[in-house]
Amino acid sequence: MTSTNTSKASPSETFYSLAELYASTELLEDCLKSLAENAQRFVNEATKDEGKFKTAKAAVLVFNICKKLGMPVEVRYLAVEVFDKFMSKHITQLQEVISSSSSSNKKVDWDSVERRVIDQIPLRAISCVQIASKIVSNYKALSPLKVKNFLTNSDLHFSIECVIRSEMRVLKTLDFRLPFISPLTYVEMLLEVLRRNCPGLPATVIHDVTVKLLDVVYIERDVIYKLLGNATGVEIDTKLANDSFLLATSIIVAAAYIVDSESSDSFIEQMSLITTIKEADIIIFSTVLVKVALDL
Repeated sequence: MTSTNTSKASPSETFYSLAELYASTELLEDCLKSLAENAQRFVNEATKDEGKFKTAKAAVLVFNICKKLGMPVEVRYLAVEVFDKFMSKHITQLQEVISSSSSSNKKVDWDSVERRVIDQIPLRAISCVQIASKIVSNYKALSPLKVKNFLTNSDLHFSIECVIRSEMRVLKTLDFRLPFISPLTYVEMLLEVLRRNCPGLPATVIHDVTVKLLDVVYIERDVIYKLLGNATGVEIDTKLANDSFLLATSIIVAAAYIVDSESSDSFIEQMSLITTIKEADIIIFSTVLVKVALDL
């Protein structure tokens, strides 16, 4: 009797197998250029309020929702990005409404609005997961019924109409302009270029470590950027904190160091050549990431 191997390839193995089969060097270069331009556009468009809702509590909430619903890895990162952008703009709009009202009890009015916003956070979070799931995977896309059932099982009772309205509220608040690319996409593309430039690179192992580091970045975001500010002597502004290209580059170098510290210098040099980011900037950020990850 012959045995059949039914084990499935990991997401990282699948990605690099497909990249090897279908992606030419020219195509990768075009994709990398497009990603770099996209990252710069988001940096330029970042508002001072963005990042305020990219907190550890928000990340844990979204990650737990994604885990319970069996979402692909990329969904959780994209959902946090959508949640942060939505909440930042949503709160600003609500504040403007209260500020422009003729009410003589604006503080009382705002307290009421704030309580309602807090009560709606689980619904808004899963709406962001729902939107991210549609961006990432048609197969895993969450329907309103699945969302309602999940909320009910979590002892949160919302009608399907509420679920649909919440999703539309998120989309309309963002003017349907969504962050279609998560930091994981930048990581995977840059790592594929690095893999081709460095034969023998354990890309799948490094990829698995980058995912763990991305989780750390979202959950320990405040600590990481505070340490980064201390290390550079520069206050971290919104634009730097939203630079996905720098983040992805530093995560890859940090992961490569954890996997193979002896080759870290060559990885830094290669990543600097690929991205045109200064080696010193990569070293500082990746060192902070390694320190925070190892201190957990």
